[in-house]
Amino acid sequence: MILFLNDIFLFAKTGKIEKVSWNSFEFFKAFVLSLIMSYMVFILIIAIMQGILYYLNLPPPINNSALFFKNKTFAYKLSTVGLIGPILEELSFRLLLKYQPVNFIIFLFASTLNVDIIKNFSIVCIVSLYAFLGLVIHQFLSIHKCTDNLIRKIFETYPRLILYFSITLFAIIHLFNYNLSSIPTLLIPFIILPQFFDAFILSYFRVSFGIIASISLHSVHNLLLIFISHLNN
Repeated sequence: MILFLNDIFLFAKTGKIEKVSWNSFEFFKAFVLSLIMSYMVFILIIAIMQGILYYLNLPPPINNSALFFKNKTFAYKLSTVGLIGPILEELSFRLLLKYQPVNFIIFLFASTLNVDIIKNFSIVCIVSLYAFLGLVIHQFLSIHKCTDNLIRKIFETYPRLILYFSITLFAIIHLFNYNLSSIPTLLIPFIILPQFFDAFILSYFRVSFGIIASISLHSVHNLLLIFISHLNN
């Protein structure tokens, strides 16, 4: 646990991690501890927010996302919130924390699938478009090594800036799960903070252990929330 916490503090400070060999048991402990920390932060912030709402006699913000999934089947929630959502969000927000030309292609594809307008197009059109764009980007970076080296240098020089930009963007975008007009300005930080913390932990797992690790942590996190919500209903 000490190794994990030291790594976390170093990552927060520099945006980088030390190359430390983790065995399976240590990874499992870090995985479980991350989930516990995430839920503790979430519960604490929600409790504070509920207290503010009660004290000021304000109605809770309208969660459009929760309303959308309210009448969906359990299997639908598992597949979308527990599997598809984490995959797309990790590819959109965390994949580029480690630079590779191919990551830009995957990032563009995953990010577009998160946009509602894309639903107007067939999957064949989407795949064809990004296969073409991917080929163009890959060929451009292969030929123009100076551009590839410049981008790589930016990622190596400013990892903390890139990290916190990604985390902040992830947190802010999740505001749109709510009816924005129903959110008192005072509560905006309390809605953003749990997402900010989760994004930080997921970013640490992505940089330390790879994109599959961050997808797995994100997926398990969401799946547990779905099971808890299902049991409560």
